[in-house]
Amino acid sequence: MRTFTRRDAAKSLAALGLPAWARAQGKCSVSGMTIEEVLAAWQDVKKAAEMDRTPFLITIQRQTRASFVGKKDGKDVSGVGVVGTLFVNGQPLGDVLENEALRVKAGSYKGVLRYVSSKHFVQGPLGKMDEAGDVLLEVSGVDGRRDLLIHTGTKPWHSEGCILAGAAKKTVVAGKSTVTMGNDSTLKKLREKFYGAEIPVACPNIVIRISINDVGA
Repeated sequence: MRTFTRRDAAKSLAALGLPAWARAQGKCSVSGMTIEEVLAAWQDVKKAAEMDRTPFLITIQRQTRASFVGKKDGKDVSGVGVVGTLFVNGQPLGDVLENEALRVKAGSYKGVLRYVSSKHFVQGPLGKMDEAGDVLLEVSGVDGRRDLLIHTGTKPWHSEGCILAGAAKKTVVAGKSTVTMGNDSTLKKLREKFYGAEIPVACPNIVIRISINDVGA
């Protein structure tokens, strides 16, 4: 088993991002460290940093099933959706909708912040939706599935497993189209809750968790 010298260990921990106070603790200051000990120390610091971050807890409370009819690609379609309420840290923000046949299994998941989407799902200031912005939340860690987002939509066929959080409005000015969310939409309220301001100056130091609960659905 390879053993680091005290200087090697300190350099390795520094490269991993540990602060100076952490690199000066324990065996680093008195004797050599194995690679395993270096990694274990790093995991301990990561865990402590995670505990210091403010939780941003999104809860989806599923409530009722509802039937929908409409048009898709010019054809009449119908589907069954599950209507629910989205909460952030216990505060209700508004309604959401899921495709009953493709909805995510109830459970607790990690939330991931994304900044780009080829489908104009990313939100920015003033509710503007585009291919790039500052908020698009993903439900991560669902077995065998990916790209499960909280995005615009009002009908079950707008979702392949994603959580729909309101309609977007398209306006055309001088031949240029703009898509925005209304002030009362769940999606816009979610962004405002995430940043705490319409024009944020920095990304908050938070850890995102998403809990999906079956209540009446």
